[in-house]
Amino acid sequence: MTQVKKRKSPTKVEEIPVIPAGRLRGQLRRRIRRYEQRYEMSTDRMREVVRKDPTRETLEICDWLMDDNLLRYLIGEEGMDGLPSTDTSQPTSAPSNGMPSSSKT
Repeated sequence: MTQVKKRKSPTKVEEIPVIPAGRLRGQLRRRIRRYEQRYEMSTDRMREVVRKDPTRETLEICDWLMDDNLLRYLIGEEGMDGLPSTDTSQPTSAPSNGMPSSSKT
């Protein structure tokens, strides 16, 4: 019997692997294509189904739609808020945590 060595999860930001955006876009497109084949419907159609009946959304469908949201963000079609991007030259910034970026007192 062969023992499988358990991988240690990254504990520091520096230990998290960096995936180039081009490779990530390719991975997302492949995963989305597999979901579309498995469910025999387009991503846009699945969005309509979930919008009409939110109880149809499973964890797998949630993963599918999150992959599509991330892909759309990476190619500049929409911002992180899910709304169409108005400026595709630069990605939108991450949502603010409500704290001022700098304070002068």
